[in-house]
Amino acid sequence: MTEPMPDLGTVLARLEGVEKQNRNLKQVGAVLAILLGIGFLLGVAAPKSRTIEADRFVLTDGKGASRMVMALSEKSGEPYLSLTDAKGKERFWVGIQRDEAVFAHFLDTKGRKRVAVGVDQTQSPGGGPSDRQGSASLELVGGSGDDHIQIFSDDYGPPLLYISSKNGPKVTNFVRLGVDMGGEAFLNFGRNNLEQIILQLNQGSPEISFTDTEARTRFKAGLGPGGSPDLAAFSKDGKVIWSAP
Repeated sequence: MTEPMPDLGTVLARLEGVEKQNRNLKQVGAVLAILLGIGFLLGVAAPKSRTIEADRFVLTDGKGASRMVMALSEKSGEPYLSLTDAKGKERFWVGIQRDEAVFAHFLDTKGRKRVAVGVDQTQSPGGGPSDRQGSASLELVGGSGDDHIQIFSDDYGPPLLYISSKNGPKVTNFVRLGVDMGGEAFLNFGRNNLEQIILQLNQGSPEISFTDTEARTRFKAGLGPGGSPDLAAFSKDGKVIWSAP
């Protein structure tokens, strides 16, 4: 039995339905493509958070020479940063040292330390309690390495200026200028950590003392109460052997 042929209207209706479905599919595909494209762009543009872990970083120049090193010290295990010039000389170093000190060193073209700035737990020149905390210091070093100017400031007392110069391998001359715990100013001259001339204010009155090689006061001159002069000479055991007036 032969099926009846569809009329032209039915065929046109079916074709129109197929075209409509195709248009809908194309629109859905276009929307999906746009969404996928946006997602891809967002994924590329989004910052990637990541952590790089290492115990040593080295920055090299165009010739492959090391110019910057950021690492952990092999001896102390503490971090440091070192900058080197084009000739391979270290010019700057900053880091934490074994004794918890934090220092920055500036070096000249010969690799010699010329300026140092830091905070440590050590005593400043001239002594003081061993448990001093946070001693901040600035040090200037001469080209020979024998001459130093140092400024110290810590929780123990007022700032201190210390100037030293080596005169041979066994002799170091120094000058100390500062204010003691009582608020009195002093200026000391000495050699090899031994103060030999002490100029200071004693309860507001000027006084100068001379000591021997055993740090014993042997002569003292100053102004007493009311501004009267006071002179005294001492024996090795500290006894007054002469005085005036």
